[in-house]
Amino acid sequence: MQKIEKAATNISECIINKELEKNDAGQLLEAQIIDRLSDLLIKHFNVYPKVIATYGTAERLSGSKYRLTARDLIYLFFEVQNEFAITITAEDIREYPFNSIENICQIVTGKLQPD
Repeated sequence: MQKIEKAATNISECIINKELEKNDAGQLLEAQIIDRLSDLLIKHFNVYPKVIATYGTAERLSGSKYRLTARDLIYLFFEVQNEFAITITAEDIREYPFNSIENICQIVTGKLQPD
């Protein structure tokens, strides 16, 4: 139980500290992207940090653990674009990859990488 509470606390601390570190190439680190995505879920969809810590980032957002609706996912789609100043195209979400924190992180990472 302490591990779950500690993980939830770590997520909350990351959310409070909005400064983002960048790697040597000036890119956001994957863990920071996940923290920002977690922040969006907590802020806009009332997902408890404990849920994220318990079920992890690979769990489907529309599944029984996170319980986001189709409308929520659409709202999250626009919030992610706004949060990271990126444009997600239809090609980026083909085959339903916009379904977990982990997969959304991969989309964001791909968009933020220089060509």
